[in-house]
Amino acid sequence: MLSLYDSVFPLVAAIVLHEMGHVLAARAVGVRFGRLRLTRTGLRLITGEDGFPSYDHELICALGGPLANALAALHLRVFCLVFPTLSAFASRWIPLSLSLALLNLLPLRGFDGARIVYCFLCSHHRRLPSLTPDRAGRVISLLSCLVLTALWLLAVYLLLRRGSALSLYLFCLQLFLCLVLENGHVRDDFT
Repeated sequence: MLSLYDSVFPLVAAIVLHEMGHVLAARAVGVRFGRLRLTRTGLRLITGEDGFPSYDHELICALGGPLANALAALHLRVFCLVFPTLSAFASRWIPLSLSLALLNLLPLRGFDGARIVYCFLCSHHRRLPSLTPDRAGRVISLLSCLVLTALWLLAVYLLLRRGSALSLYLFCLQLFLCLVLENGHVRDDFT
């Protein structure tokens, strides 16, 4: 039987590290966060009155969380080579941290991946014309639906074929409900 330390602590540590990655990235570009809010898709850091000076600053901040998880997992793996006593904790924490990083990079509304794509679409780059925030929000909504549909189809396939992936199916259902319920709040999420 797994203890509280073995099951809950690695997950909480990965989440805290993820959010601290956002905070450190924001501080590096001069943005301060006002508060932390719990949403349907996880924790969300709310900026102060000034917000983000540019979409590039916001993109850096969005990358901070997944990057923190990935770098910390890599560092812990190296530390395990030097200090083998950490391997029990690392065997649970490294997969959680990497999963959290990859999951957050999915271009789904409410996740860091959608924020990254949104900021990229709104910023002025040499080769691509920028979109208005409203149009970029619509692209994110469409992309979220497409990615979520693909994940849902994968979950259905795995359920029918192997009898597993119920958690993925329920996860997709929860995200779909979030998209439907928050469809009218596109501006709240992305401007």
